[in-house]
Amino acid sequence: MTELGHTQSLPLDQDTETQAGPYPGRRTLVQTRPHREVWTAVHERQKSAGVSSVSQYVADVLAMHVGREDLVVELGRKEGLPLAM
Repeated sequence: MTELGHTQSLPLDQDTETQAGPYPGRRTLVQTRPHREVWTAVHERQKSAGVSSVSQYVADVLAMHVGREDLVVELGRKEGLPLAM
């Protein structure tokens, strides 16, 4: 834990900015050790979905899993070019 003023919080709990822009809200770091075959499948799904990172893909899947589609950042939100008629 990092002490900030009188409260303790994780560094990722702060609203921070990246080169891509501000995070869409407060986030919590979650670490897991999936079976290698699971990791491979997740990585393949992330790439085929066009999501920028496995971390963002997993965050979006978790948001959808708990019924919070409003917190999904990339998964299923990429808009393609309109089809010619």
